[in-house]
Amino acid sequence: MKMTIITFIVTLTCSAPALADNELFISQFNQLDKNSDGFLTVEEIQAKPQVIRFTNFFYQGSFRFADINKDNRISQDEYIANEQDTY
Repeated sequence: MKMTIITFIVTLTCSAPALADNELFISQFNQLDKNSDGFLTVEEIQAKPQVIRFTNFFYQGSFRFADINKDNRISQDEYIANEQDTY
């Protein structure tokens, strides 16, 4: 029982930064998603460069890189996956 509690605490502690990062990424995504349709377009990203200034989008410089399924828009999952590559 004691080992299980320790394992749980270590797991929880190690995953806490990832959860905080995801909250940041979701907040950034929502700021960029002007029409609140759950997807980002090139125009939405270009309209708010201050939001992405220190993100992987800025450093990669490529919408296509983040558009994993190549549908010419970026879902929240794609955005988060792209940003997690930075951290």
